[in-house]
Amino acid sequence: MARAKQIVPAEERGLLEVIHAAPRDDGLRLVYADWLEEHADPDRAVFIRLSVAWEKQHPGLCPGTTHQFGGGEDHLRKVSAQMDKVLGL
Repeated sequence: MARAKQIVPAEERGLLEVIHAAPRDDGLRLVYADWLEEHADPDRAVFIRLSVAWEKQHPGLCPGTTHQFGGGEDHLRKVSAQMDKVLGL
């Protein structure tokens, strides 16, 4: 079944593009979390904040496991490709 194309508001799209350009910048993700909270999506905001905090305490580990990411850059490329699809790039 084909997935419906997701429409992302311009302001949110801008934030996602900046995060996409600098995926290791936790500050940008936290700014996005603040934006989500201000725009009625507090659950996603909490998830992002917890993910940032978890990564600081467990660098290189996949949340919820004891497995390290196999090649951090490879993981970032996969996430980046997924972001491209969401953003329509």
